[in-house]
Amino acid sequence: EARIRDIRIIFDAGDDVPSVCVDAVQIQQVALNLLRNAMLHTRAPQGIRICAERLEGDEIEVRVQDSGEGIPEAQIGRIFEPFYRVDESRNRKSGGHGLGLAIAASAVRRHGGRIAAANRDEGRLEVAVVLPLSPSGA
Repeated sequence: EARIRDIRIIFDAGDDVPSVCVDAVQIQQVALNLLRNAMLHTRAPQGIRICAERLEGDEIEVRVQDSGEGIPEAQIGRIFEPFYRVDESRNRKSGGHGLGLAIAASAVRRHGGRIAAANRDEGRLEVAVVLPLSPSGA
């Protein structure tokens, strides 16, 4: 999809990023939903940046940044709600169903992790996912 739209995806991971014990199908869906959302709101050729790093406390953080305009601060907390779209004029044909980020958030929480979004200074929206390196109770 990115290639068709001429969108570059840049991946930056530190040397100390370990593997994580997760449900691969669910976390793959999280990644796809975050990337598709970023592609909807990015401008070619600036692209999408994905950064991964190990955090203290045996966690890993993955951040996905688009190169769009960001979203109004008052709406950031709502983008993980089912059926919520920042731009009400969007319809299913142009902007999806409003479920991708809600599905991603649910899967991240099931893994004992957390998800948040923030506007970056240069206008990019960044979605950060933090996951424990091993499942809860392990």
